[in-house]
Amino acid sequence: MPYSIEHENDHFARSYEARLLMSRNLISELPRFLGRHPSSLLDIGCGDGVLLEVACNHGLRCAGVEVSPNLLAKLRARFSGRAAIASDVNMLPDGMYDVVTLISVLEHVHEPYHVLRAALSRLVPDGVLLVNVPNSAGIPARLYGPRWDQIEPLAHLYYFTARTLSLMLERVGLRVIRRFTMTCRMDLARHDMLSSFRRAAYWLEMYLGTDLGFVAQR
Repeated sequence: MPYSIEHENDHFARSYEARLLMSRNLISELPRFLGRHPSSLLDIGCGDGVLLEVACNHGLRCAGVEVSPNLLAKLRARFSGRAAIASDVNMLPDGMYDVVTLISVLEHVHEPYHVLRAALSRLVPDGVLLVNVPNSAGIPARLYGPRWDQIEPLAHLYYFTARTLSLMLERVGLRVIRRFTMTCRMDLARHDMLSSFRRAAYWLEMYLGTDLGFVAQR
């Protein structure tokens, strides 16, 4: 079930600052994930284009895919001449991107296997795919159970654990090489007990929180 225009606009406005910080963190980590400095990035499900904006500002050749007509029109106006914007990943060429990202996308699609296959096809031979989804085996999911805020029956069609996501990536021909999180370091900078635990887990690469991220390579 698609979100309403009002819901989309409200979500992206309320979450902008946190997503901007997370996007900057992610782009800064790409050389470590890829093993070299990337020159190109494709963001599938790019939303309002925050990650694309940060990537463009770092000098990457960028492309984005978005299915929402509301967001698509804004993206094309915003990135005219700066990034290729498409409504379907199959409109973009194969084997062209060092990095392909699927951030908060796979849980929404009807056929995640086919989306991963299409993403894989767009990578250069040594490129990396970054997939991030809600972590249905994380501590928040276990604590809250059916009250977990990521349970959205009309919007989240699939729920992943580290095992199920890694098996799906392997099935399409990708090898998981590391974990990552989109956890906002602004939240990690707080000084309460929970944030101290999150901070320790973050630096130890114990990803037990709301999101689950994999870096995968051919």
